[in-house]
Amino acid sequence: MLRDSVANPCESMKNILGLSYEQIQARQNTTGILEALNLDEVTANGNVKYNLTPHRINRVVKGAETIVILIHGFLESSDGSMVSAVGPTLLKKPRYKILALDGSKVIGIEYLRSSTYARFSGEKLGSFLADMINDGQDPASIVLVGHSLGSHIAGVAGKQVKRLTGRQIGRITALDPAGPCFGGSVDGRIDRGDADYVEVIHTNGGALGFKEPIGDRDFYPNGGRGQPGCALATCDHSRAWLYYAEAIAEPHNFPGRRCDSWEKFKEGGCSRNAVAYMGMSFVSLTTTTNQTIIPGTYFFRTARDTPFGLGLQGIKP
Repeated sequence: MLRDSVANPCESMKNILGLSYEQIQARQNTTGILEALNLDEVTANGNVKYNLTPHRINRVVKGAETIVILIHGFLESSDGSMVSAVGPTLLKKPRYKILALDGSKVIGIEYLRSSTYARFSGEKLGSFLADMINDGQDPASIVLVGHSLGSHIAGVAGKQVKRLTGRQIGRITALDPAGPCFGGSVDGRIDRGDADYVEVIHTNGGALGFKEPIGDRDFYPNGGRGQPGCALATCDHSRAWLYYAEAIAEPHNFPGRRCDSWEKFKEGGCSRNAVAYMGMSFVSLTTTTNQTIIPGTYFFRTARDTPFGLGLQGIKP
């Protein structure tokens, strides 16, 4: 059960300041700021910005087998560190079209307000994707990859697509989804069921990131709280997208072993349990998955520096 102490102080403060979802929705004052959302086409020569107009984007992604939308976190942008690390690696995949949501003017303000606007941003993105799907786009070809607040934007977008079309997008990968202010209702955050497959990578759980398992598979490198080579929580939080970028380039670098806890993993109590590769099913998601999806929590170790992945050595106690 999620701890009420995680959610209530934040929600109480939002109510006092008039920043809750319901209060902002009642004032109907989101239209202007959500118009600041843009969708970039990520190319080898830089990003090309578009407004959220599905007909135009459908022309941009025409012929793509897989459409990946990267969604940055708090105080970041579509030109920031996460997109700059993950985007170029994805561009090497054949028949992929890479897009990036630019919400820097929406979730680049103070955190309490940004955590609420993440939900509105997700609904806006989800409505846009629903229009694309109604325009002929296959929802199974759509993959959302979000970091921190971007993870929750992705989850809400997935919910909105299902609400508007009755169908689900193919995959969401949540890179250390933001923890503060997201311990309560699932309506405003990522959760299993928001896509056909939801993968979560926890690297700073219980601090900047979300601690509890909320996906079909939840990966906890090094226990999911602190990462080797990091002295600050911001470093731990960012490792999620660094690991993921490496996993795309080297799909066998990050096997995880299914286990009940990090303590049991370290004691060797999970040696016969299932093994899954973090990011591995990404390769063939839109056709047929290349491994049976066994839900659960998966643990592994990494190196302190790049390359971080240890392969099968990383799942030894």
